[in-house]
Amino acid sequence: KSMNSQYLGRDYGKEDTPLENDELTANTVDSYAKQSMPLCMSQLHAGMKRDSKLKHQGRLQYGLFLKGGGMSTEEHLAFFQRVFTKIMTT
Repeated sequence: KSMNSQYLGRDYGKEDTPLENDELTANTVDSYAKQSMPLCMSQLHAGMKRDSKLKHQGRLQYGLFLKGGGMSTEEHLAFFQRVFTKIMTT
């Protein structure tokens, strides 16, 4: 038998994820932030949700993190548009 079929322990990667299709979208970022993000990214996310803004370097860092997590460009734009337009007045 191969090593993959011999392991009988718990699979931590798939059991505890309450997210649909394990896909990072604009609607699932909050769930991932609570569950899976490292501390630095969860702090950026919390600050962004609280203040509806991030400094330039924070936006770059957070955007690249989401891109690395598999978020598509369209979802990326929708997410940032939804968050950053909360402080704009009409």
